[in-house]
Amino acid sequence: MKTILFVGGGSIGHVAPSVAVANSIREHHPECLMHFICGDQKVEADFIVAHGFSRDHITPSPSGVHPILGGLFAFHRARKTMKKNPDVIFSKGGALSGSVCLMAKVRGIPVILHESDAVMGRANTLAIKMGLVHIICTGFPHVSHHSRTILTGNPVRTDIVKGSRGQGLALTGFLGRKPILLILGGSQGAQFFNEAVRLQIDSLLRLCDIIHITGEGKAHAPEQLGYWHAEFVHQKLPHLYATADFAMSRAGAGSIGELAANAIPTILVPLRGVGHDHQYANARALEKESACIHIPQEELAEKLVGILTQLIRSPNMRETLAQNLRKFATPNASGHIAKIILQCIEESAGDA
Repeated sequence: MKTILFVGGGSIGHVAPSVAVANSIREHHPECLMHFICGDQKVEADFIVAHGFSRDHITPSPSGVHPILGGLFAFHRARKTMKKNPDVIFSKGGALSGSVCLMAKVRGIPVILHESDAVMGRANTLAIKMGLVHIICTGFPHVSHHSRTILTGNPVRTDIVKGSRGQGLALTGFLGRKPILLILGGSQGAQFFNEAVRLQIDSLLRLCDIIHITGEGKAHAPEQLGYWHAEFVHQKLPHLYATADFAMSRAGAGSIGELAANAIPTILVPLRGVGHDHQYANARALEKESACIHIPQEELAEKLVGILTQLIRSPNMRETLAQNLRKFATPNASGHIAKIILQCIEESAGDA
């Protein structure tokens, strides 16, 4: 019986791809044991448990702790994760992954790393430079020139494209007579989006009905006819995708992957100055292929209503965006990565 440890946290974007891969493995190899190491946010734990997997979390070192002492704490926590005796580790990067990958190197456990974004993250870059990684999988081309790099695309769960427009309309109470805009702020919400919607709600509702995922504790949403909001949706999200005529989203790789799978014409408003500015890199990669409308955050208030008006009036514009975005969909990514993981286990067993 083989054990696979999935590592990554900080947002749903670090967790959802791993869940998609784990589901693919479970479908074809139910005998495998799979366990998750995530961050300490409740939304991550709830997402993992909702899909039937066990998990533990690593708590970040307190702010102000000396780097050396913080490193020792991290190494101690990582050592505890090895009690599962994994045969392979699948890492999604993020701050908590480094110590686990280092411990895996000490134990001789192969690490398969996945980079979702159009530019390599800091934790993943460091893991590669330190020689901790056995195989590198990427969601975008030309992200890594390492000899053991495989372009797999970004995994999304298979049910994300199986939504029902009828169920989406029933959920929101919309009649489907007006175009429907889906607003996604990312798993942690986007307070800027929420404020922008609040200030322009009347103008927006004259154009379309709105589905708005606000993020936990960030709603403060207007209660108006034609406006439906929720802090989070997991199981019902496919129905909302099926209902949307177009979307406005942050530019995280996870959201892009799901929007591409559903071929929804999308306005991307990247969150700047976070991480390695990966959202901007993602938006630019799509914009170069005419696969999205890219609006800088500081221009959103000025341009949003005008761009939505263009989208509504131009079916050709929507179709072009949808078809170009669909090219970024990788429906076989989960299965591809699952095969890489299982093959890695076989090779490691043969070398033992």
